[in-house]
Amino acid sequence: MRTGSACAASASRPRARLAIFFAMLALALLALSAATAPGASAAPLPTPSPTATADAGDAPLVTVAALNRGLVRTGEPLSVSVVAENPSDAELEPTTAGVSVGTAPITDPAILDGWLANTTDLETAVLDRQPVPAIAAGESVAITSSIAAETPGWAGLAPGVYPIEAAVGASERARGAIVLLDAAAPPATAPVGIVVPITAGPRTTGLLSAEELASLTAADGRLTQLVDGVSGSAAVLAIDPAIVASIRVLGTAAPASSTEWLARLEALPNTRFALQFADADVATQVHAGLSGLLEPRGLAYAVDPADVAEDTATPTPAPTGAPASPSPAPTGEPDDGGEPVLPDLAELTEIPGARSGVFWPAEGHADDGVVQTLAAWAEASGDTPDPLTLLASDAAERDTVTAAGTVGDADVLVYDSAASAALTAAAEPGDTSRAEALATLSAHLALATTRASGPVLLAVDRLDEASAFGLQTALGGVSGYPGTAPLGWDELRAAEATPTRALAPAPAEHVDALQRLLVGEERLEVFSAVIDEPSLMLEPERTAILQLIGAGWFDDEEWPAAMADHAEQTQATLTAVELQPPSTIQLISPEAGLQFFVRNDLPWAANVVLVAVPDNLRLDVERTTVVRAEPGVNTRVQVPVRARVGSGEVDISLRLLSPTSEQVGPERVAEVQVRAEWEAIGIVVLSVLVVGFIATGVVRTVLRRRRAKRAEETSG
Repeated sequence: MRTGSACAASASRPRARLAIFFAMLALALLALSAATAPGASAAPLPTPSPTATADAGDAPLVTVAALNRGLVRTGEPLSVSVVAENPSDAELEPTTAGVSVGTAPITDPAILDGWLANTTDLETAVLDRQPVPAIAAGESVAITSSIAAETPGWAGLAPGVYPIEAAVGASERARGAIVLLDAAAPPATAPVGIVVPITAGPRTTGLLSAEELASLTAADGRLTQLVDGVSGSAAVLAIDPAIVASIRVLGTAAPASSTEWLARLEALPNTRFALQFADADVATQVHAGLSGLLEPRGLAYAVDPADVAEDTATPTPAPTGAPASPSPAPTGEPDDGGEPVLPDLAELTEIPGARSGVFWPAEGHADDGVVQTLAAWAEASGDTPDPLTLLASDAAERDTVTAAGTVGDADVLVYDSAASAALTAAAEPGDTSRAEALATLSAHLALATTRASGPVLLAVDRLDEASAFGLQTALGGVSGYPGTAPLGWDELRAAEATPTRALAPAPAEHVDALQRLLVGEERLEVFSAVIDEPSLMLEPERTAILQLIGAGWFDDEEWPAAMADHAEQTQATLTAVELQPPSTIQLISPEAGLQFFVRNDLPWAANVVLVAVPDNLRLDVERTTVVRAEPGVNTRVQVPVRARVGSGEVDISLRLLSPTSEQVGPERVAEVQVRAEWEAIGIVVLSVLVVGFIATGVVRTVLRRRRAKRAEETSG
């Protein structure tokens, strides 16, 4: 239960955030005035980047932020902001804050990551101390530490990446990094390329609905944020064809915002390539033992001819670097026979101007076998003479640090994992984490460009959430780094390649899941023969499978639940058509029609054959009865039978078969009690009774008339 002071602390948190904001603003103004002073560098200075520590109960939360996204030049002062926040219910006593700088530069990205993660300790020297006043509950204070250029321990440091640390009190610390640039020499030119995925996030259904598209392409929607974020950048776009297909299948029924979004995407001049449909993980498919990558069976199930009957404008492929030009989209115009011609799969999934044969495994992880298999599949198709796979550097081994590489005879592009992770963190929503990531990004860029012997490639990972501001800021953190130059796709492909080994293990859990999904699909393929158009069942199943092995599901805690839900839906479909359990039947007539019921929970009519086989000769049964079970109801079926001589019990085995003679639903047994001779006995008894009644009536009539005649004679 919260105390009153806890409530006050909660209420004062906005003031704490405001204090941090004004502190950062003051430091930014200080940096701007320093940059415009005589002799100062004229380069634009980015924003600070705080680094948060863990909550330690009553201890303050500490962040440290060096100005200019962690960039500072030799011979210049170092300005650092330290913010201490009191999350407790009690006032924190006054203390001091010490700012330390490393005594030696960091040269290894792994050491930098270890330092920032508090798993690696480095030697630092305290260069400044500042008093920290008492901090009221729920409040924060910002302390500015300015280390003069001539300060011992700072003056004379060689250019490089250095760790910094802020300590408040005896134990609370925050870590960060700075990049010390050589003010006496211009930065070396470093060509850097960036890949950004355009995806809709993890899903369980193959296509986006109109409602989902309206939300995703609204002003604040995920897809809009992604396009806004990459506009004006040189990033290479990796586009999920399922998104564009979802818009095109709706035709005129698509939300206006989604068609406008698609036009904007296709008009961007950025180089692009198509991911596999639904961003399905290619490494999972190779390890599952497939003979080729899975493709959608088709999307006709989602196309309404009435909605694609009018022309819409869809850009056609354009040369790389030039905007696409509009041309008529696939429509449902009638053919010579008067039937509408619907757009095919290739038309619905086409991404104008996209490079073909580019594969991006989830998280950039694959092994040599995956890379070489993908290249062989692409070349065998004849559509891709020059396939390429994107790999993450933490899943690759090479002697030379460069983006271009080869795995055997297969081409690869290797992106820097550490710098890409920082780039991804900077692109995600959340100001504090982005600021921290921008400083980390600067540090990793410095290490990457220094160590590389060729072009450097970065990749934004599949984002859980999208922010246009975050993506623009992250991409600007790369393009604004001193010396970086945008690197085009052709330059990347033309760079000298180095022999590379891909070392990532198979994603065993996802491979097992895909194999289970394919088993379920095989069962559905057999079962789908009961409906008039099996594609209505199989096409959405295939696209759902591709979505469930999508790269966006990796490391997602909800993926097991999504898999379980899909398995449950598959089982529900497979059991949607069955013969209802029959009750015991009393047969007292030599000929009759036995009634049974077929349940159909599918949204389509089901075509089945009821096969009935008695276990003895007391009954002649119509062995096969063709049934068309209407959707959503129990359909009555009559099976003609004829009793032979004798009474007794007959068990009739009942099975439903599909048109391909596969059993549908469980086998049932109908118990029939045959009493057919009772009908003959009943007829004899009734006949005797009728004759008796008639004879009695005749006798009574005769007697009555005789009595009447005698009475007349007597009276006369």
